[in-house]
Amino acid sequence: MSPAARLAAQELFARGDISWLLHPEQLKAMQWYEQRYREVAVYCINRQFGKTFMLLAYAVAYCLSKPKMSVLMLAPHLDQLETILMPRLNFLFQFLADEQVPLRRKESWTFRNGSVLRLDGIAVGRGVRVRGGSVHLVICDECRDVPDLTAAVESHISPMTVTTKGRIILSSTPPDTISHSFTDKFIREAIQRGDFYSATYKQNPLLPTERLRYLMETMYPGGEENIIFRREYMADYSVSDPELRVVREWDEGANDRFFEEEYIGSQQNLVRPYTALDFASSDPCGILVGHFDPIAGCLIIEEEWFQRHMNTNDVATKIIEMEQRHHRRLPRKLPVIRIMDIDPRLMADLYTGYQLRFEPAAKSNSNIAMINRLRIIVAEGKLRVHPRCTQLKFQLRTGVFNAKMNDYLRTDRTGHLDLVDAAKYLALGVRWRELLHEPPPEVNLRHDQLRIGGFVGETFRHGLLNRPG
Repeated sequence: MSPAARLAAQELFARGDISWLLHPEQLKAMQWYEQRYREVAVYCINRQFGKTFMLLAYAVAYCLSKPKMSVLMLAPHLDQLETILMPRLNFLFQFLADEQVPLRRKESWTFRNGSVLRLDGIAVGRGVRVRGGSVHLVICDECRDVPDLTAAVESHISPMTVTTKGRIILSSTPPDTISHSFTDKFIREAIQRGDFYSATYKQNPLLPTERLRYLMETMYPGGEENIIFRREYMADYSVSDPELRVVREWDEGANDRFFEEEYIGSQQNLVRPYTALDFASSDPCGILVGHFDPIAGCLIIEEEWFQRHMNTNDVATKIIEMEQRHHRRLPRKLPVIRIMDIDPRLMADLYTGYQLRFEPAAKSNSNIAMINRLRIIVAEGKLRVHPRCTQLKFQLRTGVFNAKMNDYLRTDRTGHLDLVDAAKYLALGVRWRELLHEPPPEVNLRHDQLRIGGFVGETFRHGLLNRPG
């Protein structure tokens, strides 16, 4: 860069003008942001667009042009500061004059006009580490990798902007699942406010035609029909990664058609009621109530409950309420079988205090093996979920494993897939080969009678057999 060009760059930076640094689509994105005051702006942009560089340049120019400002630039993890943000920050400082270069102290840069730029990680501790003080601008990059984004923004970041009338920018490519709060909450709300900006590979001048052809034909066969390509390069936030889905065999359309066209209902068939419970102190409580219909050959989930912060009394009261409502739909009643995760203390409390007898799920050492059992009955059409159970259907449709494939990905909306786990326990505990029969009539046995079962006919009357004299 010539001395004259360098002086011009320094002057433009001091004015807060970075238009000369950005490509046309980046410039368009920042002009959209500056059109009006946006308290929480959301960018959903394709890979290799240069969104991190664009926002970091904006942060530096913001500090240079406005005295005594506090800017917080967040990455999901601290190690990303070294690998992603620091090289770009050093590149930007090359355009500054010596008196414009800020003084660094750890991960904080103080400018001569009193403005401060701080870089930090947000995923560790659910954002607790960034609390404190007040800020005028917060930029959160790669939000898709922040598991507790809602808690971080609402509990820790947003209060820091209250006294300054500060602004927040959330930027990312789409997450692996649509249940992530970046998609399910922040994109949805930003669209309603008019604070959402998106760009696809078609608006990316950094992606040459030859490379794009290789991506669409070789790396991601099918191009725009490929789910991963749609997410990474089309910024399509409405899809979940099929390779990470926990129950990829789930077909919601076929499930709903079953209730519309095929299922007669339990008004005619003798069915066995079931209740499943997945309870943990930190995760939401998941309760499922349904029945096994041997004529239809499948387990029918009729009701669900999914809520955080429930205690034992709340759980017992809700189970009793759901079972009573379910039993009113079953004119031919059989005793209910209840299944839950292995928790002896909770089992004892539910039985001694509320007469709710639960049996432990037939668990194995591998969660993958238990999930495979659920996947098999879903693939065979042996699990049907009533359309009213919207949360279970959503978890089956969007639930994914984490990047290491060793646990579920926790999200604000789906928790730890607690309803999927409750369905998993049912899949492990249902008596698929049980021969159902009407409960015997309530009659008193004489001293010379013996009950032998539910056989009713000419040979045995009401399942009773007279003892030989």
